[in-house]
Amino acid sequence: VLDIGTYFGDFLSLLDDDRPLYGTEINEQRVALSNEQFEDDIVELGFRNGDLSRFEDDFAKNVVCMEVLEHVPDYEYALRELCRVGSNRILITVPYREQLTFKPCVHCQKPDPQMGHHHSFDETTILEICPDGWKVSHQQDFAKQLARVALRTVSSYVLPHSLFRRIDRYAPGNGKWLLVQLDIE
Repeated sequence: VLDIGTYFGDFLSLLDDDRPLYGTEINEQRVALSNEQFEDDIVELGFRNGDLSRFEDDFAKNVVCMEVLEHVPDYEYALRELCRVGSNRILITVPYREQLTFKPCVHCQKPDPQMGHHHSFDETTILEICPDGWKVSHQQDFAKQLARVALRTVSSYVLPHSLFRRIDRYAPGNGKWLLVQLDIE
């Protein structure tokens, strides 16, 4: 399994079987931070601007890229790289129909994406650019629904359900995500 954007290693630490595990991060500080979580140095520098040239074709059977593609300026190139190094399945999560906002850069005045998100995605985005030899086999939107969780776990006498719905509505980002599964054809 190759985890793109490992960060603290949360996803890889969930895998407790004997599969070989690898990860990438965008700078040396994050590589060191990620590798502190594991006994081996399994995370290395990679995926800057979507580049995975450090990895051979078909390097990993499964590739996971969660909450990363939206930060890459050329996400089409990044998707081709994910498919090049993957040999079986790719799982991707991206913002779903996010309203992107930009502010002028303080240095050059060019539009600068807030939260670092260059792109928003919907059901057609990955379908339209899926590389040859791969197919989108599953897509599912999901959301951070604090209200839904709270309804099941917190008594309405303690905190009103409407409060959680307001938090969901006004929390940074819209909290909606899209899970995309690509499989080799």
